[in-house]
Amino acid sequence: VQGTFDAQSKVFTIPQILEGEYCVGFLPCLNPTPRSPANGDVPVVIPTPFAWSAAVETDGYEVEIYRQGLNNPVKRFRTDRTDTTISDLALKTTYRWRVRAYRSNGPGPWSGENLFTTMSAIPSALLPDVDSIPLATEQRPRFSWTRVVGAPQYQVVVSTYPAGATIVDTSLADTAFYINRDLELGKEYVWTVRSTGTNSLSPWTTPKRFVVKPNVPRPVIPVNGTTGLYPNDVFCSWEAVDTIRSYHLEVRLEGVQDVWFEDTVNAVTVQLPPVPFSSRVLWRVRTVGPYGASEFSATNVFEVVGPPALSSPIARTPRGVTISRENVEFVWSAVPGATSYTLQYTPSPTFQTSATVTVTIQRDTSYRALLLEPGTQYRWRVSAHSASIGSDWSTTAIFSTNPLPGQSLLPLAPADSATNIPRSGTVTYTIGENFDDYRVRFSTTPEFDSLVADVRSNTSSALYLSLPAGRRIYWNVIGRVNGEEVDTGRTATFTTTDVTSADDVVELATISVLTADGTIRLTGLPQTPATIMIYDIAGRLVTQWTTSGEPESSRAVPALATTVYIINISAGPHVHSFVVPMRR
Repeated sequence: VQGTFDAQSKVFTIPQILEGEYCVGFLPCLNPTPRSPANGDVPVVIPTPFAWSAAVETDGYEVEIYRQGLNNPVKRFRTDRTDTTISDLALKTTYRWRVRAYRSNGPGPWSGENLFTTMSAIPSALLPDVDSIPLATEQRPRFSWTRVVGAPQYQVVVSTYPAGATIVDTSLADTAFYINRDLELGKEYVWTVRSTGTNSLSPWTTPKRFVVKPNVPRPVIPVNGTTGLYPNDVFCSWEAVDTIRSYHLEVRLEGVQDVWFEDTVNAVTVQLPPVPFSSRVLWRVRTVGPYGASEFSATNVFEVVGPPALSSPIARTPRGVTISRENVEFVWSAVPGATSYTLQYTPSPTFQTSATVTVTIQRDTSYRALLLEPGTQYRWRVSAHSASIGSDWSTTAIFSTNPLPGQSLLPLAPADSATNIPRSGTVTYTIGENFDDYRVRFSTTPEFDSLVADVRSNTSSALYLSLPAGRRIYWNVIGRVNGEEVDTGRTATFTTTDVTSADDVVELATISVLTADGTIRLTGLPQTPATIMIYDIAGRLVTQWTTSGEPESSRAVPALATTVYIINISAGPHVHSFVVPMRR
């Protein structure tokens, strides 16, 4: 029959016994026996628990602990208990210990000795540790821990979490290492470390948990290299990543440093805001987990179509007239799709001067200038605009303002100091009510002592023919009354074109008019692009067009009247003029 004896209550307990008669006897347990640390235990933790078996009829127990190899105990104490804990034993040290009963009539015999070796010091695991630093790691994270003095090596174990499957178990002398394999993206792991030696091991550190950064999503649409997308219909989508619910989308415009659009979403598809026309767009996406984001995906590139073209407006009025300088109303044609217009007008021969006035008009197709300069020739043009594109400028329209009293005989066109003016053409000027007619003089000297043309006119323009080529021409207007010259206007200048080289290009052109429908036909044209401009005797532009280098070109002008016309043919830097009488 087996049972257990409680020394303090002095009770022997038998868990089960059959019916019958029994004889009970016992031998007293007079001497205790060491239990733990057991003989040969290694490593033994510090603080170190000691325990031994109980003895009967004792007044307590006496315990001695020796460092192996020494004859004097490092610990000797008495206790009434059968266990105790010693906290100040040395690390990595081999000890022997024994116990005996203590009675009033003297101690009992010593028990046998148990040998044990204390543990090495426990290193402190540092990183990775998602609970202290909540950041995801790379696929090959760096593990680090504190150094233990005297520890020759450390053992590191990395396991999956929560399954606990060991994937790394290695020993090394350093206090840090990089794992030599890629851990699975988006997964959790635990790791622990202990110091090791020839005769001792420390306990394992408390496992540290860490999380590998999330998996990288794969962009789906727009496919890399897609072209022809419309600005208001661009969607970016990517493949979903398991266990991830958030994604960070980043969109850039090529050539622009700042991010154009970004968003963090729970979906795998995002519609972009309207993308600028003609843009080349770069986009990428990454996952966002509770402990950080993944790497960005590969960058996909797509292109957005250009804006629909806007046609140029037509400058309607004023054009080719002399009007009051007050409340001058500029009117042009409407352009479909335009939301605004830019108007420029200037008294100069070119718009690239400080005298040019530039005005932006929202949607309206007219603008009123309150007061212009008197007796001045103006040029004006207009362009159309939408939110994303602008048209070319309209053709330039020219008009003049009425002079003030006494402001007659002012040269208007060609502009003063103009160059590359045709050898034959018209000049315009201001006139006065007190004159009957006008004399217009052309000279190669400012003293007008060498006239190259002398023209009479009773209008505000005069026709000149065959001026010297490549010369600076001085000209002015003289007002006449009853045949007498009574007033002379100021002198202006222009330089005629040098047609010496142009003759080879355009001199061979001939003109014929089909009287049936008023078609102007030109043959023998230069086989380079040329601009054809036809003026009436007053210098007003009747029509113009541009050739593509063909030797023959024509233009139908049904309203062509029977009179003299000036035809300018411009080819590159060369200009040639014809004075042609035309009849229907």
